[in-house]
Amino acid sequence: MRGDKIIGIRNKLLISILPITIVSFIVVIVVSYLSSKSSLEEKTVGLLQAEASSSANSIEAWARENLGVLDTAVSTMTNLKMDKEDILNYESTYIETYEDFTNGIYIVMDDGAVYDATGWSPEGILERQNII
Repeated sequence: MRGDKIIGIRNKLLISILPITIVSFIVVIVVSYLSSKSSLEEKTVGLLQAEASSSANSIEAWARENLGVLDTAVSTMTNLKMDKEDILNYESTYIETYEDFTNGIYIVMDDGAVYDATGWSPEGILERQNII
């Protein structure tokens, strides 16, 4: 009879302590998971924002550089009041000079005339887009 009481007390203790221990472990695991998830999300968002900012800066620098080259070309042609032959000769200096426009540059005048040192012609593209 004495053995029954010892087993009974042991079982009673296990029945009350075991669920508390299991619940405690589950709570610790859930809190750890949520904390890690939040931390990883913050780091990931931070890295993505840094990468996006870096890419935007690279694109902006690329555009600024190319627009500077094109602005210089237009300013030179405008300030020197070049005729068609001078414009074509000047454009030919841009052919295979810049990586971003290896075919050089071309100019579309207000009257719709296209000046391109490579001889390219839009063949009706400008008319379809109502540019001229």
